[in-house]
Amino acid sequence: MIPHLKPTLEVQDKAALFEVLQTGMVARGTKVAEFECAVADYMGLGGAVATSSGAASLVLTLKSLGIKRGDEVIIPTYVCHEVLDAVTFTGATTVLCDVGDDDWNM
Repeated sequence: MIPHLKPTLEVQDKAALFEVLQTGMVARGTKVAEFECAVADYMGLGGAVATSSGAASLVLTLKSLGIKRGDEVIIPTYVCHEVLDAVTFTGATTVLCDVGDDDWNM
């Protein structure tokens, strides 16, 4: 069995986590700002925004693409529910699409 959604934390991860917890700033602190800058630099962008979850990042992505009420967003039938929730949150209509057995295309 593959442990789904089970975090794997190494010793250095735990040390970094403890360091952040010591600041009392979990959501908006210097480490988040450093992370955002590092991602922006790596991607060659003027800025980046860290979100609290994958679902939140999906909503921001859909909104940045101009997805709104009345639009249709096609997603595979086998996907985590956060994808469906993000589309629903924008007001768009979700269109479920199967993936072919032979070619794996939608």
